Amino acid sequence: MAPCVRLGLLDRSYAANVDRALRALAAYIVEDGGLVDVCSGTGYKGRAGLHELLVGTGTVKKLIQEHARVAEILAVALAEGMLTLKMDGMEKVLQGITDMAQVRAVCIK
Repeated sequence: MAPCVRLGLLDRSYAANVDRALRALAAYIVEDGGLVDVCSGTGYKGRAGLHELLVGTGTVKKLIQEHARVAEILAVALAEGMLTLKMDGMEKVLQGITDMAQVRAVCIK
């Protein structure tokens, strides 16, 4: 015979968190037991934007006034901390907000 195991009581905060999670999940369950289609089959709900912003720092403004090449302006902007659209997309992939297929569809052509 296996030894008897005595189960302890759950911590109240743990039980409250489990209860909250189950209630949130129940909001997506329909009567027939399937999940409500909140993502239209994409796996994502809502929208997330990819952003690229060139800040007009003194150096960038000077390069623009001097009619510098785009590659030169981009190199300076990147050195000053600018993120390209693709870089912002990659960060959002690493954060789990989107995936590479979505990033490619938007900014890699």
